[in-house]
Amino acid sequence: MAIIVRRIQRMDVNNGLVDVLNNLSPTSDAKRLARTYWQWSKGRKAVYVAIDDSINKVIGTGSIFIEHKPTHDPSKPVGHIEDVVVLKSREKEGVGTKIMQALIAHAKSFYCRKIILSCTLDNTSYYAKFGFVSSEVSMRLDL
Repeated sequence: MAIIVRRIQRMDVNNGLVDVLNNLSPTSDAKRLARTYWQWSKGRKAVYVAIDDSINKVIGTGSIFIEHKPTHDPSKPVGHIEDVVVLKSREKEGVGTKIMQALIAHAKSFYCRKIILSCTLDNTSYYAKFGFVSSEVSMRLDL
């Protein structure tokens, strides 16, 4: 079994992406969410998928948004990693690691000065394996 991580393609929407996204946030309209991921990939957000080559199905995904901040050197943008998720049945197989490596490589290709992500406290030790450290406080306002 080979795990291939690559940029999302249109065919991935109906090839396991819906199931993967349901692990992230169960929704009654996961197919619409999967199509939205595909649309995002055409803009400044890069969406990556992990494919199990032996069954040719999406088993994980993650995305990164590159932001050029006007208050900093425009040649040193910031990467924002979001929505890293792996099928529950495929956790602990290194799929998430391969996705994270691809997202970090993407940020490096844009010469990002840093990468930011938000996660639950339970996941901080996982992301620390890639060099992430806790920094400041993340807050939100639900509308």
